Amino acid sequence: MYQIANVHLAVYQLKKSIKAPILTKELSSRIVDTVTHLERSQIWIAEAQNALQYISPHLELPKGARVLEIGSGACVLLGHMTLEYEALNFTGIEPLGPGFDSLNKYIKSIKAIADVNLLETSYEEAKIDKPYDLVFLINVFEHLPDWRHFLKFAREAIGQNGKCIILCPNYGFPIESHYGLPILFNKSVSYRVFKQRIAKFDEANDCHGLWDSLNFVKFRDVKNAARELNLDVQFDPRISFKFIERLKDDEEFRRRHGKLGTIARMIAKTGLLNVFKHRLFWNYHPYMQLEITRSNSNSK
Repeated sequence: MYQIANVHLAVYQLKKSIKAPILTKELSSRIVDTVTHLERSQIWIAEAQNALQYISPHLELPKGARVLEIGSGACVLLGHMTLEYEALNFTGIEPLGPGFDSLNKYIKSIKAIADVNLLETSYEEAKIDKPYDLVFLINVFEHLPDWRHFLKFAREAIGQNGKCIILCPNYGFPIESHYGLPILFNKSVSYRVFKQRIAKFDEANDCHGLWDSLNFVKFRDVKNAARELNLDVQFDPRISFKFIERLKDDEEFRRRHGKLGTIARMIAKTGLLNVFKHRLFWNYHPYMQLEITRSNSNSK
């Protein structure tokens, strides 16, 4: 179950004190004003703002369209979309239970001003009565115990004409982005070599279990698995350029990504980043933005 992974991801984000300024230009001021007084609000606001820049272009949908967010967290983004896109129907999924007091405070505050539809369950347990026009998940896919199973879920959830947007690290790139450690052959070997450093990181950030939750998913494997399900996968190579830009502008983001940030900036300075635009190098991007749809050749 991916509830545990979401817990560790949320803890990891909350314990890392993001010092970037709060951006409210696009995010609803009503949502920002409602949650600003809550603990670690800068983090949730900054994460929602960052997610919004990738998702908002996909929200140009007809009236009544259905949108599903997997991993709604504190519901800051879900609340914003519910308020700002009144013509659309939004649903969020976030497994909650004991120990989620902090998230519950956010959700309670946001529900007081926005009629958010949040399913407090896993996607595996959620009942899909009819297809969604858009399904999306941000920094969740790499924590799913069985991402191939999720692709099967997505295929049914988006129906004939919908799409699924996935943003997450790409483990074809040889750096694990949460820990800033090089990937040596695979997850198992990397753990054996860096076991002490991983334990030290987990202790310092109170995110025990984070490493276990990572599935080391690669773009190449997603593409191959999707093909077997008659799904088309579109990779947006611009994501790495956006990643580099954020490294330049956000000191805390740069510090958190350590070696990954250093390598990415070096590649950008040499001009080699342009090579990553070509299809042959897509599996080596540090981050991936995918758009998944049903294949027109076989949509049964």
